[in-house]
Amino acid sequence: MGRGDHSLTERRRRAREAPTVNDALARFFDETVPRRIAAGRLTERTAGEYRRQGRSYVAPALGAMRVASITRDDVKRFAATLFDRPVERNRVLAFVSSGATPIRWTGKGFRGLVG
Repeated sequence: MGRGDHSLTERRRRAREAPTVNDALARFFDETVPRRIAAGRLTERTAGEYRRQGRSYVAPALGAMRVASITRDDVKRFAATLFDRPVERNRVLAFVSSGATPIRWTGKGFRGLVG
């Protein structure tokens, strides 16, 4: 097998094993949120609001997608589903795209929490 074949095989393996949005959300709520609450960097009320947004909006729309495969167009389509609730849309998008959440825009694509 040539070097190019190995590289393609490795990329495909990583893509299959990449976390979904649901995986990233679960890790965020199971690991990151309790740590931030204990450190006084997040309130229970905010954590509850994040859970509600994740459960009500993010997971149904993006949950099965691999974090690394989400594009800006995916997020635009997702945001469009909340067009009739502009305040809620802005809060959900802020949750999804802020540095404090499990999904981050890197300029080239989204990524999930690592490590």
